[in-house]
Amino acid sequence: MKKLLLITTSFPETFNGEEAAGAFVYDYCLELSMHVDLHVLHPGSKSGSRQIKSNFTVHGFSASSKALSLLKFYKPRDALQIIKILRGGKALTKELVEKYKVDHIFCLWALPSGYWARSTGVTFDIWALGSDIWSLGKIPIVRTVLRKVLMGAGRLYADGFQLADDVKALSGRECTFLPSSRNLGGVSVDKKPRDEEGKLKLVFLGRWHRNKGVDLLLEALEFLDEGDWAKISEIRIAGGGPLEKEVRSTVRALIKRGRPVTCMGYLDKAEAVDFLSRADWFLLPSRIESVPVIFSDCMQLKLPVVSMPVGDVPRLMEVYGVGFCCKNVDASDFSLAIKKALNGFSVREENFLKCANDFSVESSVQMLLEHIK
Repeated sequence: MKKLLLITTSFPETFNGEEAAGAFVYDYCLELSMHVDLHVLHPGSKSGSRQIKSNFTVHGFSASSKALSLLKFYKPRDALQIIKILRGGKALTKELVEKYKVDHIFCLWALPSGYWARSTGVTFDIWALGSDIWSLGKIPIVRTVLRKVLMGAGRLYADGFQLADDVKALSGRECTFLPSSRNLGGVSVDKKPRDEEGKLKLVFLGRWHRNKGVDLLLEALEFLDEGDWAKISEIRIAGGGPLEKEVRSTVRALIKRGRPVTCMGYLDKAEAVDFLSRADWFLLPSRIESVPVIFSDCMQLKLPVVSMPVGDVPRLMEVYGVGFCCKNVDASDFSLAIKKALNGFSVREENFLKCANDFSVESSVQMLLEHIK
């Protein structure tokens, strides 16, 4: 059995709904461990190794009191923490490669994972994330390092079509689309409760951050008229983040006006499945997006999506026909899309099944394993 080292900055330490990308990284690792002897390296709050399964071991190291994604290069104290993390990760990568005789390294994501892998001499592949290319790639010195890391990898992957094109432009090399998704465990959606009066339940689940557009969603609700609200059983908004104060305040104001809007916190996987399976439409108002993991969640649960026209979502809607996008990234346009959903737009079940299969954890892992072979 091949020995694979997976390096990631997104391995979850908790499963309360705040783990973001870690929600699918864990499932991806579980599937990989069915085919290889897997070791996972990640920076986190705890140091040391722990065994998840007989051939799935996690090695963490604690180098900062803050998550790497929250550290800023231009802040001296943060810069020292970043240097500490880079050195610690590089040293542990070399140690694990030598100790476990690693055959291949898979990096989630390009930086710093690919930087650590590149120092070992072992062949490695990179799965790029939007923050790699669209954020770090804009910093001059970091961009140079990023390009070298991408050029040194065996194969390049990206979790979006546009992102794959951008990786290719930066590295001068081919990049394959590899969808990110999590395994919801064969959930049945046939028993989804329906409103007796035929009204619809609309939901949002995600970070309450400007990029995710939760403020645009709330603004869009102001454009709905009495006739629209008469068709709505409930709008449920779940998650958390920097816009929490604004979200909760706006929801309270809507409730006072008699609008059926409710507000919830973060949801773990089981809670998220229950939350989504009770809905009729998912609302995706993001300003910036590639292919969000929540999209594949919706496909598994046969839940159609109303989206802003961002990232790869318009292309997915065109290919699979699992919902629709509004014309512009605008609250008024998004409200028109919601109105369209309320007026009887339907999606065929086979569309969901095809998309869910293409976006499954099993399909993504098999693609990687085929390339490794």
